[in-house]
Amino acid sequence: MRPGTLALLLLACQSDPLDRLAACDDLSCQQERVPAAYEQDPERVRVFVSALEDQVAQAGLATYLAGLYPDDATALCKLLPAGSLAHETCDRRRKRPHLVAGQSKQEVPSQLARRAAGGPISSDLPLPQMGPAPWASATDRELDAIRQGCGSRELSLCTQDLALAHATQGSLRATGLACLAGDPHKDRVFAECIFQAAEELAARQGAAELDTSVGLCARAGYAGPMCLAHVLQLTAPPPVPADAPHPSDLLAAVAYAGQLQQAAGPGPASDTLVDRYWSSWVQACFEDAGSASGDLLDILPEAAHRHIRVSAAWRMLSDAWPHPARIPLDSTLELDQLVAQLEQALERRAEGAPASPVRARLTVRTYPVSWAGDGPVEAETFPATYCLGMSRRTLSADPAVDLQIALLEAAFRLPVRPGAPFFLGLVGTDRARAVRWTAARLGAELDREAARELRDPDPLVERRLVTPEPGGDKTGGAPAQADKVSPPAP
Repeated sequence: MRPGTLALLLLACQSDPLDRLAACDDLSCQQERVPAAYEQDPERVRVFVSALEDQVAQAGLATYLAGLYPDDATALCKLLPAGSLAHETCDRRRKRPHLVAGQSKQEVPSQLARRAAGGPISSDLPLPQMGPAPWASATDRELDAIRQGCGSRELSLCTQDLALAHATQGSLRATGLACLAGDPHKDRVFAECIFQAAEELAARQGAAELDTSVGLCARAGYAGPMCLAHVLQLTAPPPVPADAPHPSDLLAAVAYAGQLQQAAGPGPASDTLVDRYWSSWVQACFEDAGSASGDLLDILPEAAHRHIRVSAAWRMLSDAWPHPARIPLDSTLELDQLVAQLEQALERRAEGAPASPVRARLTVRTYPVSWAGDGPVEAETFPATYCLGMSRRTLSADPAVDLQIALLEAAFRLPVRPGAPFFLGLVGTDRARAVRWTAARLGAELDREAARELRDPDPLVERRLVTPEPGGDKTGGAPAQADKVSPPAP
């Protein structure tokens, strides 16, 4: 009797998905059909996997399911013998489900997408356009030699360890060859291998090997945007309290921005990456500050000022929120008052000795993403920039208008948001178009029915009143602490 036949026969008596799984004769067929069976009866499928005598099929199914169902990954990996290579492989994938579930080599972010008005097209970082990968000239002889050197070790684990070792030595070609030996089709295992190598190099060497880390991420396929975000977080200088910065710390932040731009090479992807950096780094500085001030304006470049405005607005409103009588935020009448207060805050400078960084590295909160995608014509009309980390906002060359936009975006991300009237009351007024469009977009997320009743002379503003935000706001009002997130920038 073929190994696992008894388990298959037991399942064959079940309903359709289980019956179809039982009819499979090879692993590829089982992996194709097991999701439907698991959706119907996960416990029976786990029993089935545990009973398989074919260890290759058992390891393949358990690891595959662990990637598809990360919440169940711990239980699925435990089906494999403790201490075995199969268990180690499954456990590695369990810890990195974002690189396993629902991904394929076809899902590579577009390098060609552009916004006519400028700025990032989404929260995902674009991949820098670089030349051919240093390992593009790999020969079968080179790859075979790597595989033979792995001996009896599980190939993907062996080549991953080799890639990490080569990456820490700064060798792009040797790193790519090792990953390619483990996955010549450049699919999931290859992307995971490149990602881990870049991340390990960034964790060990910091900004000293930024060119190599970014070069690896740029060639990591669908894993590239997340790879860049992790590398950015691991290599950026520690944020400093925005109201008590030391000039040398700010100069180090400026130097890193230049290094990041150089590592990413020429092109819009480079500007976007730097914009993301300033968005996240500046916000972290204000999260660690005791109050809103304009100290960062004195040293940081113009590209960072848009982020200083919105982060200072967030700090000011967050400080005032425990005392709602001071800033009730229940109508648009307060917006001009808030602009005046923010202008005063940005005029203030720290008194006393500079403070030391509070964090060892850049870690940022995840705030509600309120502009997930462009609506019709918006990419041609409203320039975009990152906002409080990974979100986006539009901006204005007029500082007074940009302060209004910054305050609206910051208010939307308070632990307890102001009511929809604070935003929707700006629709149909004589405020700047970008202010009304921002107010319509944010207010409609809070009260769709009220928004639909309003009118505005601008068709783009009015469209935002009736058209739901693409993707919607997935995080709610209160920001949640994230273990690993990073920044962007134009």
